[in-house]
Amino acid sequence: MGKYQNSSKEQMMRFFKRFSSSLVLILIIATAFLTGAIGTQILLAVITVIACGEWCSMTRITQKKRARRFMMVMLLMGFLQIYFGYVYAGFGWLFLVCSGSMFMSWLTWRRGFFWMGAGFLYVGLPIFACFALIELFPKYMHVLVWAALIATANDTGGLIFGKLFAGPKLAKRISPKKTWAGLAGGILLVLVVGWILHQKLNVEMPLSLFLLTNGLLAIVSSLGDLFESAIKRYHGFKDSGDIIPGHGGVLDRLDGFFATVLLLAVMVWLYPDVFSEQLPNQEFPSVFLENVENLD
Repeated sequence: MGKYQNSSKEQMMRFFKRFSSSLVLILIIATAFLTGAIGTQILLAVITVIACGEWCSMTRITQKKRARRFMMVMLLMGFLQIYFGYVYAGFGWLFLVCSGSMFMSWLTWRRGFFWMGAGFLYVGLPIFACFALIELFPKYMHVLVWAALIATANDTGGLIFGKLFAGPKLAKRISPKKTWAGLAGGILLVLVVGWILHQKLNVEMPLSLFLLTNGLLAIVSSLGDLFESAIKRYHGFKDSGDIIPGHGGVLDRLDGFFATVLLLAVMVWLYPDVFSEQLPNQEFPSVFLENVENLD
């Protein structure tokens, strides 16, 4: 009986530790968003610096410090191109350095070049997508907040339902703790959050289409989580880092967000008029502040 109580207490402590870490991250992200484009871009640059170090450690690149510096410099050079309006040149630069790393891997048969090239895509693509949204899409903040809410709701719902119902494992070899119940719980909470946003924030997109989009993004967020878990398991790591208590590293916390914001950016790029017309017209955060009274 004592062992069971201790185990339950430890699980509750781990849950609240992870949940509190999520709240801190949400606060940091919200602060950056509220400061506008500059604050968001600075936050993205800081995330990139940390993520490059975690990626090089997680993939066991031999000359880790040199690879980390090279990745940071190359990615920041791409960011500057997008910042000054050369969006397509920035993405071209990203694929150029990725291709160069892959070519060096083939030429020298050194695995470090391969994983560095993969890191350019894994870290660079979603961050570049965020920078591109800021430069090209007037309602970029709505999209970034949307992606952050989906990733957070999916992670929280998966954690709660996974603890409550357990059940069959989703992908035991990749992530032993993830269950089908957790996947369903994450999608359910995302749909609930989506319904609240649609009702309270003047989203003009039809409710059925908005919920369908949110459900798809929740699945993509879970796939992003599983993809990062597969890379960690392949290299024998449990966490990408230890910068966030209870949640590992930055990559552990942003894996779902990376996948979600990347898909959302592609959707906005393909259908810019649809998103411009159907997302709220107010500037962020006015759209939220003006509707606070409706949440009562």
